[in-house]
Amino acid sequence: MRALLLVILLLLTGCTAQDGYSSSNVPTTNESGDTASVTYTSVLNANAYGAKGTYRMKGTHYYEKHDGEWIAVNSPER
Repeated sequence: MRALLLVILLLLTGCTAQDGYSSSNVPTTNESGDTASVTYTSVLNANAYGAKGTYRMKGTHYYEKHDGEWIAVNSPER
């Protein structure tokens, strides 16, 4: 399950093998029953009109299992 969530995360964030990971941006997964989440940090290296910058954006994707399939949801039900 964790491998599947990591693959989904990599596809959604556009990461490739050459992007690499450091200890600060390794995605983490959390699975509990029929819910799961992936928390990650995307790193954007930007160059706009000569101004360069690196921006880190944190995000979390949530999933729920319905009829045996994992479905992306907006946020966990409470």
